[in-house]
Amino acid sequence: MAKKDYYEILQVPKAATIDEIKKAYRKLALKYHPDKNPNNPEAEAMFKEIAEAYGVLGDDEKKKKYDSGGQGFENFFNHRYDGHPYSNSGFSSFFEQEWQRFQAQDRKGTDLKIFLNISLKEMFDGVIKKIKFKKQEKCKHCNGTGAAQSSSIHTCSTCQGSGRVRKIKNTIIGTVVTEEICLDCKGTGQIIDSACPVCNGRKVVLEDSVVEINIPKGVEHNDILIIQGAGNISLSGGANGDLIVGIMQLPDENFERISSVDLLTKYDISVYDAMIGGEIEVLTIEGNSIKVQIPPGTQSKSKLRIQNKGMCYKNSDYRGDFFIEISVYIPKNLSEQEKKIIKKLKDSENFKPNKK
Repeated sequence: MAKKDYYEILQVPKAATIDEIKKAYRKLALKYHPDKNPNNPEAEAMFKEIAEAYGVLGDDEKKKKYDSGGQGFENFFNHRYDGHPYSNSGFSSFFEQEWQRFQAQDRKGTDLKIFLNISLKEMFDGVIKKIKFKKQEKCKHCNGTGAAQSSSIHTCSTCQGSGRVRKIKNTIIGTVVTEEICLDCKGTGQIIDSACPVCNGRKVVLEDSVVEINIPKGVEHNDILIIQGAGNISLSGGANGDLIVGIMQLPDENFERISSVDLLTKYDISVYDAMIGGEIEVLTIEGNSIKVQIPPGTQSKSKLRIQNKGMCYKNSDYRGDFFIEISVYIPKNLSEQEKKIIKKLKDSENFKPNKK
């Protein structure tokens, strides 16, 4: 499978900085957000592509691996989970028999993979989500036999219902007896003359299913949660498959997650507060406000650090830090009197940029 071009998905050049990648992600994510594009599968698919691309390019280590030719996050969802990533063609007769032998065993049902979009606040608090999805269940019309009626089911004449056949081969070391899966009935021991009209002989149908998922606090974008037994039913009597949930973080208007546990917000202050100092009230991830002191001489783009006000560590009450990036607001339209006051300060040494 060809590797996806995450740079093309995010519409950034390969030389883009992390800040440029983040900016492109936020812009595209807001554009294709499901809430802004209800009942639009193309927008939803694009949103998932964008989130997947940012999950790799927005992380230094994953980005380095991707740029060096390593596999991205999508490979986790594109590979089969039953441990047999074989194609459906090109088998030798030996591998075809082994594949059918594997299918005939009481093996686990297939896994389901879905994405779940959650907010940053939900990641902070932890949340229980109800998810509705479709999964394979036993066809009630035929009770999972795949036949239109019980009279349509006959014992396989080739294997006499055993599902396996014995073969005798003459080799240089003598006669060898092997046992192989019956290709006529594919190891079931039964032949169906007339298929069930509801499931068309597949023995299963798609039905709606709802599960509750406990999202722990501190969960991150691209994390994987596995709900055992919530996947497709087994066709051969084995355990149900699993439901594999890929966590996708929705963009947040107020906060940016700059590490696993650190948060960043941006705040504009006046030129006066930047020069003299002051006090501001800043919204936190909890939803309340805290008072923060602005030191005199604060420069634009400087960051103030509030300890233990970031995200929670996974499975812990310990928290990261909260950073406030300061932007100094420069007024555009000054009155004549304001201009006169500023001009008086023009030649002051304290108002001249430092020359280094």
